[in-house]
Amino acid sequence: MHSEYHASLDLDIFIHHTAEALSLTKRFIGEEPYCPVTSVYNKCIKKILPPAGIEAVEIPRIKTAKDNSKRIKSTITVKRNK
Repeated sequence: MHSEYHASLDLDIFIHHTAEALSLTKRFIGEEPYCPVTSVYNKCIKKILPPAGIEAVEIPRIKTAKDNSKRIKSTITVKRNK
């Protein structure tokens, strides 16, 4: 998959340049249940960074009533358009 390949390239740069230069040992990422590209990137982070000595910390998305209503409206719109 292309997005996994690009994520691994990006993470290689992060590990060998950014993290090394700044002595980083943790990378914080936000939970992403809606965007497939960001979801793939987060999975790659969790797989690639720990063996390099960098902990991947996923921050849960804050759920609000407004978020739930947006999801419901989107689902209804998609179903109506099918």
